[in-house]
Amino acid sequence: MSYYGITQTPEFMKKNMSLGKSILIILSLCGILCPLRATSLQFRHIGEKEGLKYTWVHHITGDSRGYIWFSTMYGAFRYDGFGFREYAFRSDDGKVLRVLKVFEDSRSNLWFCTDGGLFRLNPHDGSQSRFSSTLEAPFRIGSNLVEDICEDDDGNLWIAGGSGVDCLGINGTRAYYGLGRTKCLMLDSRGNVWAAVGDRVLTLDRESGDFVQIGLQSVSGMINDIYQDSSNDIWIASRNGLVCYSQQSKQTRSYSVASGELRNNLVRQVIQDRNGDIWAATEGGIVRITGGRTELVMAEGGNPWGLNDNAVYSLYCDSDDNLWVGTFFGGVNVRYNHFRMFDFMLTSSSSFSASSKVLSGIVHAGDRLYAGTENDGLYILGPEGNNVHCPAGKDGLKSGNIHSVCLDRRGNLWLGTYLGGLYMRPKGRSSFISFRSGSRRAPELTTNNVYSILNDSMGNLWVGTRDGGLYRYDYETGTLVHVAGNLPNNLFIWDIFEDSVGDIWLACYGAHIWKLSSSEGYAAHEVESPVSTYVSICELSDGRIAFCTETDGIICFNPRDNSCAKVTFSFGLPDDTVYAALQDDYGNLWFSTNSGLCRTDLNFSSYTRYTICDGLPTNRFNYNSAEKHDGKLYFGSTNGLVEVDPCREIRMDANRPIRFNDLWINNIRQSIGPDGPLPSDINELDVLRLEHWQNTFSIDFSNNMFGYNYGQTFAYKMKGLDDDWHVLDASNRVDFMGLKPGNYCLSVANMSEGHVMDNISSLKIMVRPVWWQSTAARICLAILLLALATWLLVMFVMSSKHRHELEIERLNREKDKEIADMKFRFFDNISHEFKTPLSLILGPVEQFMNGIVPEGKMDRYFEIIKKNADKLLALINELLGFRELQSATLSLSSFDVLNSVTNVMGRYEWQLEDKGIMVSIDVPESLVVEADLEKFETILDNLLSNACKHCSKGDNVCIRAEKDGEMLRLTVRDTGEGISPDKLEHIFDRFFTVKSYDMYSSGVGLSHVKSLVELHGGRVFAASKVGELTEIGFEIPLHSDSRGDVQNPECETVSMNMEYASDDRMHSLEKYFVETDLDNGEYLKIASETVILIVEDDSSMKDLLFDYFSRKYIVIGVDNGEAASRLVREGRVDIVISDVMLDGMSGYDLCRSIKSSIDTSHIKVILMTVLSEYDQKCRGYLAGADSWIVKPFSFSLLELMVRNIIVGSWISRENYRKFEIDLSKVEIPASNADEQLLNRISSAVMDSISDSEFNVDTLCLRIGMSKASLYRKLKALTGQSGNEFIQNVRLKYAARLLIDSDRLVSAVAYDCGFSDPYYFSRAFRKLFGMSPKQWRQQHHEGTDTEINRSTDAEACPENEPPGNLRE
Repeated sequence: MSYYGITQTPEFMKKNMSLGKSILIILSLCGILCPLRATSLQFRHIGEKEGLKYTWVHHITGDSRGYIWFSTMYGAFRYDGFGFREYAFRSDDGKVLRVLKVFEDSRSNLWFCTDGGLFRLNPHDGSQSRFSSTLEAPFRIGSNLVEDICEDDDGNLWIAGGSGVDCLGINGTRAYYGLGRTKCLMLDSRGNVWAAVGDRVLTLDRESGDFVQIGLQSVSGMINDIYQDSSNDIWIASRNGLVCYSQQSKQTRSYSVASGELRNNLVRQVIQDRNGDIWAATEGGIVRITGGRTELVMAEGGNPWGLNDNAVYSLYCDSDDNLWVGTFFGGVNVRYNHFRMFDFMLTSSSSFSASSKVLSGIVHAGDRLYAGTENDGLYILGPEGNNVHCPAGKDGLKSGNIHSVCLDRRGNLWLGTYLGGLYMRPKGRSSFISFRSGSRRAPELTTNNVYSILNDSMGNLWVGTRDGGLYRYDYETGTLVHVAGNLPNNLFIWDIFEDSVGDIWLACYGAHIWKLSSSEGYAAHEVESPVSTYVSICELSDGRIAFCTETDGIICFNPRDNSCAKVTFSFGLPDDTVYAALQDDYGNLWFSTNSGLCRTDLNFSSYTRYTICDGLPTNRFNYNSAEKHDGKLYFGSTNGLVEVDPCREIRMDANRPIRFNDLWINNIRQSIGPDGPLPSDINELDVLRLEHWQNTFSIDFSNNMFGYNYGQTFAYKMKGLDDDWHVLDASNRVDFMGLKPGNYCLSVANMSEGHVMDNISSLKIMVRPVWWQSTAARICLAILLLALATWLLVMFVMSSKHRHELEIERLNREKDKEIADMKFRFFDNISHEFKTPLSLILGPVEQFMNGIVPEGKMDRYFEIIKKNADKLLALINELLGFRELQSATLSLSSFDVLNSVTNVMGRYEWQLEDKGIMVSIDVPESLVVEADLEKFETILDNLLSNACKHCSKGDNVCIRAEKDGEMLRLTVRDTGEGISPDKLEHIFDRFFTVKSYDMYSSGVGLSHVKSLVELHGGRVFAASKVGELTEIGFEIPLHSDSRGDVQNPECETVSMNMEYASDDRMHSLEKYFVETDLDNGEYLKIASETVILIVEDDSSMKDLLFDYFSRKYIVIGVDNGEAASRLVREGRVDIVISDVMLDGMSGYDLCRSIKSSIDTSHIKVILMTVLSEYDQKCRGYLAGADSWIVKPFSFSLLELMVRNIIVGSWISRENYRKFEIDLSKVEIPASNADEQLLNRISSAVMDSISDSEFNVDTLCLRIGMSKASLYRKLKALTGQSGNEFIQNVRLKYAARLLIDSDRLVSAVAYDCGFSDPYYFSRAFRKLFGMSPKQWRQQHHEGTDTEINRSTDAEACPENEPPGNLRE
């Protein structure tokens, strides 16, 4: 509701718009015209000061990105709410063209209508095209004067120009209509094209394809615009007024100066807003047609917020319902939608204004509003402009400075004035009665300054004064009575307020708050509070009382607990001066300040401030001047009365996206184009790439929330520079100077109540480095520096290495010399060590050869030979054992130390007895150590040997062992000649001997001891006194950290064929061969058929072996591996005995070649070597060797190995001969290549079991072997020929069929490949010892008979060798 007829509610208009238009036309036809009313609207002005260079604005429109476009005499300007971007178009002679209209098509292209042609701008890539009457490309148009453009639903463009209308199809076609100068075009809701040509209105006839005229008699003068409203009525703006044509009733309604509804007949444009109101731009201001009423908005002199120019050229209503007005001199005027929330009365620009403008007391009574002013009396605003002014001196009102207004329940009007006392106008009367200090009506009144009046719910009238305390009016006596009690008499009472429970509150200036309790007869209670400048009171819906102060914000008092909360500027208030407060129907609190109006929630957590930028007439309001009525709020300001309609408040859209507008490099705006940093619109870039010299730049942005620009606050964050948000104070531009090369991400968002909103927009930015700072340059530089550093390092290393090599060479020469000397001594010693036993061997041998050995001395001589040979062997084993330490491993076990010592001592009994050396053993019983027994005894052996060497007749040797914590300590002490101190420290060195020549020492024995002890994790020690005693010993752990054998890792997973070499296999064969005579006749028969190939490059050893084995076996001897390999391939060989160390093909290679061929894999191989290292054995078994023997060896042991191999092969053949073929599973489980071959042969026979033509030749073809190879293989593995093998398989299969089926014997014979049943029966009886019929009967009766039993008279029991070879 407006008191001077400006505003109708939008809801009413939306519901009754169609009806209103019809009524409007009918009234005009009947001659009943509504008078033209002048109205004042609030506008913001956008002109040269804001950056708009040219103020003559022909046309205004908006695009899909939210920008507003202004068409001017010199180009177009894009507006984002903060600033402008100019787009100038030039003619062929360089003249800047006048832009008449900007239009955006469905593809987001922007079209600019100018007086020099039509221009198209692609906002994505910045490309431009020009269309004119002289240019063929892209296509020609009829005239260079282009005044209007529109697009139909098919995407065709319609262009109005100086000679007619062009239609440009999306496929490049063009249609031209020569209508003459066409001022404007319009597409109606049905897709019809309307054109204005002079004073004619034409539409395109779809059937004929031509434009036809619509006869409108009321239209005259050149037509400037055609518009269709939401009711489908057509509005035509011309130079002679405005016409509304109803397509439904075919009637028109004219608006003109003659009808009293226009101030000027020149109408340039017509639009409709969201409320359904029609707005017309005229030469005499703006005309709004709403609800059947016509209102005029004109420029008003002296009103800085009104329309600033009556020559209005264009109008535009944007998506937020903001009204944009383009003028001739005044630039752009914009009425923001949220301005409609405010209405103004008694302002300096109002038609009914107050000369003082300062509003104080306000009160409503019915449909009237009473407003007191300071020094301009009372204003009474009624409906339909029925307003009354009561200045001072009129109707008995002697003072015009009114501070409070009250209408009591009896209809009396009360006014409190400054220096004029209290006035009352009784109901029904027009004159005022005064109550002044000392008068008859106010005998107790001590001051004439009345600042507050309240008529409470009980009918009491309370009067507050300045420095005079509180008074109450007595209706019975008609006098003003002072309220005493405990209230001070000098209170300055700015406001009196009654709360919801009836208590009276006093806002006292210069004192605390006072409360008059209605339940206690209005007894006064002082409420202590933190401030003393109270000016106004408001009760909140939650029961709290809000006290507005002059300098301390708002004090919220809670009557429930008498607590106070202070809300000031530091808590978000825009100003600490709060004049008045009101709560609206939506639960928000509004208050007036020196900085405009402010809205907040009851928790004071968020604030919205409205200022003159939002349409207020001023930012400063007045003390205790507020009133709420009918949902609206009224606040008195220093420039009239402000009406606030909270239901029209429009909040800023927190989700309105932010757009980046322009990029500035070195303060130069960058255009979109392929040659710059913006190949496309900045918002469409994946990454904004800048060169190193473009690292000082700025980016501006906006969210196109027009009208909120001055209240918006932005924040930005530059990731890569820092991760903090930075608030921009009143700016929409962020600047960066000297940004370092790198990758960044700029994020921008709005700020609200100190928090970043959700409408964050981000832009990735990359600043390229200078070429020497690029990654490639840095890599090259790094490579160069690295190369230089490498070269210097190499030179330094080479120099150091050279010096080091020289030093090493010197040390090596010294070491080599020392080692050479030690070796010379070693070789001298070892040669003597060997020569003595050799002499003791060669001497007796020579005597035997010459036959001069004395009778009775032969056994003594043999003993000497054997003893010295053993000594040579022990010496060699010592040397080899020392060598084997390189790969020595421990085989740990627990054993008794005393037993081991006793065992080793037994080896030296004869030597000790010969030399007369006394030996004592001091070893506790049950002393157990966990160690390698063999190596442990080797250590003892060397220590005892060393002691014996250095002792003479009568000396003593003592072996002592004891437990020392977790260690075993063992010493060997002798009373020999001793060792000098200078040599004692070297006795464990390699090749070292105490004497330069020591016939009893090689110089490696004690070194060997040290290595073996350290291998156990122990240590050696020695002590000696020359001529007295020598003590050498060691310490090793009693318990090892690990159990079991410590083996060479490379051999841990080796799968060795140790069948005939392992102890387990040997023990299993002892079942047949323990102490058995090798000359047994039956064994000799088998041996005589066995072929042994001896491969030895030492002719003596080869001959000796040849002679030894020729007694029982067929022996072949060769001296190299190649010859052996040929013989194996060409002839039948059963066993190969080969030395490992051969010229050319080694024994390992020979063994590997034999085992890798299916033709020879059954041949057994025994390898001979002088090396006993574990890895050498691993290597042999990996090559496939069946057994291993170390030189020197016993020939009888080697022959035992050969015999075991022969008997083992015989057992294998016997096992196979007795093997039963299972019908459900033909294959034999394969464990090696020979078993796999037998599986193949058996499967081939079974596949052709019923084929009587299947023979050895067919079998050879099936398995891919020659007949000879097959024969040798089967003989070696099964002891059978090929035909015997095939027949045995057939017979065993027949035996199974006889048990499992009831078929005739003859049928079974045929099924098993026998063509003659009689032959089948004879063969069956020979194999199984019974006829086929007897076989079937026996098994059907359940008699247990072995299938594999042979009827051969020489057949042996299972797993037993033939004849007397059984144990």
